[in-house]
Amino acid sequence: MDGKMRSDSYLDPENHSVLASFRNPKEGSVDTVVVQEASKGIANTKMIENYKGNSVLSSYSPLEYKGLKWIVVAEMAEDEALASVHKLNYVILALCLIIAVAIAFIALWFARSILALWVQSLKKCSLSQKK
Repeated sequence: MDGKMRSDSYLDPENHSVLASFRNPKEGSVDTVVVQEASKGIANTKMIENYKGNSVLSSYSPLEYKGLKWIVVAEMAEDEALASVHKLNYVILALCLIIAVAIAFIALWFARSILALWVQSLKKCSLSQKK
């Protein structure tokens, strides 16, 4: 596996396009953890630093087709990949706060009800002792 691009990168078309990769292999080749692992036959999905130094969610796998060995890599920015997880965290936090407030109000209402019954029974006791 030579690390040269077989499709154009929209992030860096100047240096990481098919044409640029073959014209100037030192600048246009990609030698990341993903390429190294996939060239050893490892397929995986994990957070890595891409060739531009950005944190990305990367899925990769070696692929052999008609005797040619390829590496298929798909990457997505970490913020984009985890956006729904972060949104879900905020929703869960909001629900927990709403439930906590509801429990506090129910507990307060329950405590006031018990306290009112207790006060009534104390009043009855004190009235019966006066007679």
